[in-house]
Amino acid sequence: MSLLATTLLLAFATQAQPPQTKPASTPASVVAIGCLQSATANGQEQFTLTMKDTNAAAGEVKTITYTLSATAAVDLKSHIGQRVEVTGTEAGPPVTAETDTTRTSTPAGTSGRTPKVETRTRTDIEARQLKVTAIKMLTADCRVP
Repeated sequence: MSLLATTLLLAFATQAQPPQTKPASTPASVVAIGCLQSATANGQEQFTLTMKDTNAAAGEVKTITYTLSATAAVDLKSHIGQRVEVTGTEAGPPVTAETDTTRTSTPAGTSGRTPKVETRTRTDIEARQLKVTAIKMLTADCRVP
């Protein structure tokens, strides 16, 4: 009888244990460099920073636009129109769009042959949200150095 009672107690004890949970991961810090812009939407000022990475040899353009929100210690407004470096954490998953374009042309040749020229470009656009914890001015205007 005691063996049966011990077995039942062990069975109930293992069922009553709370499930183990994994600790929440800390979001990784993100550093972005670009031109800080602002616009008013629905009566509120919104800040954006756009980074563009162009690989002309491969015909690829990747654009990442961050919609920025700041902690109380960060003044985004005083950096509008400047090229800045912002540090923060992403506040959600990115939204992406991709396009592939192929153009074919037949320029007139002088050797009697008509060549066929094909140009392929790829554009990737990502929109992300960033909670800014630090900002540093790189240049006073948005012209690329």
